Amino acid sequence: MSIVVQTVLVRTVRGAAEGRDFQENNLANPKGAHLTDGTFLAELESVADFFTAIQQRLGGRWSNRESLHLSSPGWQALGVIHHDMNHRGLTLTEPEKLSIYDRIAAINWSRTNREWVDHAKLGIWGAPKGSQVEQVIILGAGRNNTQAIIDFVRPVPVFRRNWTHRRSRNKLSQQAVDDFGLSMRLCCRRGDA
Repeated sequence: MSIVVQTVLVRTVRGAAEGRDFQENNLANPKGAHLTDGTFLAELESVADFFTAIQQRLGGRWSNRESLHLSSPGWQALGVIHHDMNHRGLTLTEPEKLSIYDRIAAINWSRTNREWVDHAKLGIWGAPKGSQVEQVIILGAGRNNTQAIIDFVRPVPVFRRNWTHRRSRNKLSQQAVDDFGLSMRLCCRRGDA
């Protein structure tokens, strides 16, 4: 697994453990955080299993640096999808979880997938400067791009059934946010460092 910028790792971990509302907020105080000293190992295993399942299903596509799942908004969106699956009270069965992993892996994450523009509304379609290959050109704020990817992935049928479920109001403690080792361990496969 590639190493990404510390800020992206922290936001990915925040999204995975505490949800979208706390992904970019360093100042909010948690009410019953999901990631604590007492839950660390279980959360570590859950996040590692999530990313490992997606990596295995993507195969060689996992390491394609031009794919959007390895972009900053892609990492952060996947973190939020982990939160959706594990902390929103959906009580997913194992077959439902496997179906979500398969659906995520079935997405064409390449920048040349026109659905990023037509359906996800992620950016504009065109050829970047110096290239003749048309692809999505991401514009705007990072938060909007992350949300566009989340909204593109979320239509998995199992999410639709409970999508009005209450929004999480928990967040990661500042101590955990400041601990880069925590975010590194949460976002990397077991055994990778």
